[in-house]
Amino acid sequence: MVDKAFNKPLLLESAPDMKHAQGGSSQASALGIPLSKGSQGGSRDREGDEPSPNLRLHGMKTRSSGPVVDGLKETPAELLHLAPRHFATGWSGKIVRGTCEGQRIVVKLAPTGSDLVEALLTEVVAYHKLKEFWGKYVPKPVSYGTTAGGMVVYIATEDINGREIGMGTLSHDVVKEIFDALTVVHQSGILHGDIRPSNILVAKGWQSGVRLLDFGFARPITSREGCMREHAQPERLLNEFT
Repeated sequence: MVDKAFNKPLLLESAPDMKHAQGGSSQASALGIPLSKGSQGGSRDREGDEPSPNLRLHGMKTRSSGPVVDGLKETPAELLHLAPRHFATGWSGKIVRGTCEGQRIVVKLAPTGSDLVEALLTEVVAYHKLKEFWGKYVPKPVSYGTTAGGMVVYIATEDINGREIGMGTLSHDVVKEIFDALTVVHQSGILHGDIRPSNILVAKGWQSGVRLLDFGFARPITSREGCMREHAQPERLLNEFT
């Protein structure tokens, strides 16, 4: 049974040392995850931004190694029913589709010990802070933890039927929804940090509405100027695609 991690506080302290199960390396390789340690991608700050504090949960920063990762719950890879190939690659790692207890999910994967893990843990903290808006302005998270014997960190969210904004999907109504989504994110004390077309999904059918994706660059609000810059993005996108 996959842990309902998002219904519980994130365990960041007094965490037991997690042992890597035998066969973890081969499972990670099967997922297409390179296991090289160390920096992958450099600084996580967006171009033009000053370095800023990490999002915190229970008073602790997100970090890519140490007790934060050691305290994550292990989920066997076979329980995530992952597709054999990834469909996208983002700053926070490879992205694959799968199913979890019958629910279609999107899973981000990153090798333990890499800088990519920090982005995944930042997303976990952001989703905790945005719980009130799951399934409305942000995807509903399903689970997070480690897999492949502790060699890989993952976060799984609902798979949404939709497409990123662009020609044919952007209207004044959609721009208003983006603005509303950013407003509630800011009211939760968070800057998204990476507003771009690929991180805004226009959902279809019963899931209709705008979803903000990829909170790997999210950070606490430290000034009014940061909010103003993000709030200016929807109008800029409207001018770009109309």
